[in-house]
Amino acid sequence: MLPPDLGEHSSEGSIFLERTTYRERRLHDALSLVPALGLVLFSVPLIWGGSEITTAQAMVFLFLSWAGLSALCGVLSWFLPRRRRKEPPGP
Repeated sequence: MLPPDLGEHSSEGSIFLERTTYRERRLHDALSLVPALGLVLFSVPLIWGGSEITTAQAMVFLFLSWAGLSALCGVLSWFLPRRRRKEPPGP
């Protein structure tokens, strides 16, 4: 038996978010983590310090990381819902 505050039908409504609201929030969370991923990717060439990687190869890695992050942001933002702005009433 469930406690009274966790029952199926409570007077306050559901404790869970709607599916669309939940997915929208998770997409926003994913988009907010992209800069942290960029920081990690851009710091990888610093770890390569004494290896046989040339400067040109490091620059190619940085460019591809930047392009991948841009593509990731574009794909994630594509799935965000389109919100229409309320236009102010005309004269």
